[in-house]
Amino acid sequence: MMATAAPDRLFELEPGPHCRQCKVTEECGAARTEFACRLNWDEPGHGGENVLHPDRPDVDEYLAKMHGLDLRAYKAREVKVPELPSYVAQIRWDTALVGQLKGPIYGLRPKAVVRKDGIRSAEEVRKFFKLDADQQLILILFDEDDLLERLYEPTVAKELAEAGYDLIVSASYSIWAPRPRLHTLYNLTRSIALCVTLQQLGAPAVPRIDFVIDHDVKRAVRWLDNNPSIHLVGIDAQTSTERGNGSWNDLLGHLEQFDLGTGQRLRYLINGPGVPSRWDEVFSAISPERVTFTDASLFRTTPRSAQEKLQFTNNDDRIFDWGACFNARSHRRETEIETVRRNWELREAA
Repeated sequence: MMATAAPDRLFELEPGPHCRQCKVTEECGAARTEFACRLNWDEPGHGGENVLHPDRPDVDEYLAKMHGLDLRAYKAREVKVPELPSYVAQIRWDTALVGQLKGPIYGLRPKAVVRKDGIRSAEEVRKFFKLDADQQLILILFDEDDLLERLYEPTVAKELAEAGYDLIVSASYSIWAPRPRLHTLYNLTRSIALCVTLQQLGAPAVPRIDFVIDHDVKRAVRWLDNNPSIHLVGIDAQTSTERGNGSWNDLLGHLEQFDLGTGQRLRYLINGPGVPSRWDEVFSAISPERVTFTDASLFRTTPRSAQEKLQFTNNDDRIFDWGACFNARSHRRETEIETVRRNWELREAA
């Protein structure tokens, strides 16, 4: 196991100032932790606007709309999901890639498909990039908060469900500290609620699962146990850092707990990690054959090295061939992941 548990406290913390009268204590699980909601919310900076806190006058309305944050209210359906390779490259709306993409499957983020007047359909995306009908498209709902909030609007969610994507990974609504625990729990619930809504509208949607404390792992495991139709989940590791809340080690530890708790039956589409050391650590928590990595790090329109510049610059017009470079980077990333996987398997077999 890669993550180490924090040392036990000498004294148990008292419940937070709002915990005794809180209506979602059972769902929350943070009453005697440092994550309990503080007395007031007056944070003017990051995460301060429209934050759900127990002292908001309309907090009961928010909770009622979400069934008191009780995940038992959200029943998933069986959906058909595509076979995933070990790596899925993410693309952006860029003319340099038109006619260049030859892989079997690509990922997109909302910024590429959400317009002021609606949602770009998969057919529009294929037409723009000149993709074949059998080249599959995954919509990964990880993006800026304002953009993700639009997707929760019923009319937009309906249009999204009808857009014809081969797979939709539900939204990564923000759970950043120092936002209150109630807000974190609200957004974790909304990710699942949106997934179920999209499924009900006929879309091949899968949930995005995330964790802040151990209780979140147990809560998600219970929901998966009650919804055996789910075989694939999305994990967002894009914002996991080395230290602090939401750290990489925290995520690894929670992932391992979650995978064991769900009987090691799930497949994972993990957004974010882009270096071999992190792929190897993920394989130590989840068996490699059940993991697909995806990221947008390949999408940089300038050469990463003098060798790359020389290799993909046309000798006649001196124009850098960004499309060919992107394809080469994608192939190299697939090879790197497979190498890490083989090395991990050799170590396990030794």
